[in-house]
Amino acid sequence: MEEGLLLVPLVGAAAYKSFRPTPYSWPSLPDGTKIEQNPKPSRYGASELLLGLNIEDNNANIEEKKIKAMVGRTRQQFLARIGAIETEEENKSGGELPSNPRFTLLPCMDGVARLVLILGLEDESAIARAADAIADVSINEHMRDSFKEAGAINHLVRLINHPSDTVKLAVIRAIKQLSISNDVCQRLVAENALYSLIYLLSNSEISKSLTGMILDILTRILDPSKEMKSEFCNEPVNGSMEAQSAARNSGLTGNENVKVASTTSLETANVVDLLDSTVLSRLVDIMRTFPDLQRKAVSILEFAAVIEPCGEKILSIDLETGLDAVFQQKTLNGMRDYYP
Repeated sequence: MEEGLLLVPLVGAAAYKSFRPTPYSWPSLPDGTKIEQNPKPSRYGASELLLGLNIEDNNANIEEKKIKAMVGRTRQQFLARIGAIETEEENKSGGELPSNPRFTLLPCMDGVARLVLILGLEDESAIARAADAIADVSINEHMRDSFKEAGAINHLVRLINHPSDTVKLAVIRAIKQLSISNDVCQRLVAENALYSLIYLLSNSEISKSLTGMILDILTRILDPSKEMKSEFCNEPVNGSMEAQSAARNSGLTGNENVKVASTTSLETANVVDLLDSTVLSRLVDIMRTFPDLQRKAVSILEFAAVIEPCGEKILSIDLETGLDAVFQQKTLNGMRDYYP
């Protein structure tokens, strides 16, 4: 990575057969940002198909990272269309087994685009390997921002409810690593990820590791210490109620401008309805069952407590048993320290 290369899994040429390019439309950036149409289109549509030629136009206001995301996506989709993204020869190996996965090195721009493209395929093994790779390489803000600009968040949010537990675990792991970035958290809210994450958390049958990762993500989004908390919980101002109501009804699909994500508050995500008695009770159950997850569960309860309707719901659940488990654990730890 220090040399600008990414380790990308080879998933097999057959996996790319499910790739379906989107029908032609006015080009947009990989993260869904719309590009203003040229008021003077070319006679044969070249200005639409070769939009990149106009990037240096003084009127164009596109950041370099968005340009790289667009170029990387175009390259990988072209290779997938002509069947050259992975050839059969690359995947032929005498004793190759699924337990011995193979990789290739790609420049960062192409590697990010390749991983995002794989997320859109149908092969469950390929999706899981791509999601794991995204989690592994999201080690700094630059990489997390690169995946956000490349449109990875849209795919990952869609895959949260995938029927395969292997895919689901890999996807949640990738989102956990990406959510370290505040910008990614805003995008997750805009993509309505809270619905899927909280719904999954309310299922008491999921594993402890999955529960812990979901709590990690939610505590970053529903952080009571963030300065934006009061804005998230208060009523919209300056006539923004209609816009937020429309977004709530239609759902943000990633086809809106990035600025929407930065101004979309948790009011749009309807947190009051999401944090219902079932979810709050599940948090209390986690406090009782998993001592090492208590702090994360309490953090979300703290966030809910500052919202008046949620505060009333908290009073209706059996919070005392959760607090007893916390205090008992603290007492045991204290005694362990006192009697070595």
